Amino acid sequence: MRKLFGVIGGITIFSLWAVGIGIYVFCLYLAYLTSFLAVLLTFFFPVVGQLFWIWAIWATTGIFLNPLTIACLIWVGLGVLAFVLMNMSEK
Repeated sequence: MRKLFGVIGGITIFSLWAVGIGIYVFCLYLAYLTSFLAVLLTFFFPVVGQLFWIWAIWATTGIFLNPLTIACLIWVGLGVLAFVLMNMSEK
């Protein structure tokens, strides 16, 4: 059972990495549509940039659960799942 948790945890960590890269690239794309300064700030401060772009999309569209927010929530859920699975595989 520990091996199964370890394998699923490894897949979850890979998914966490892939979704994180996707969020980062999408935020860079949103910044590219705005200005070069926005691209630089989003590039060097990704977490702050992600929070800003979530807020900017929410303020513009009025929809909180937009694709970026949903991707960030999936990323957090994958992080929690990976943490739990990896700790269960060590016991």
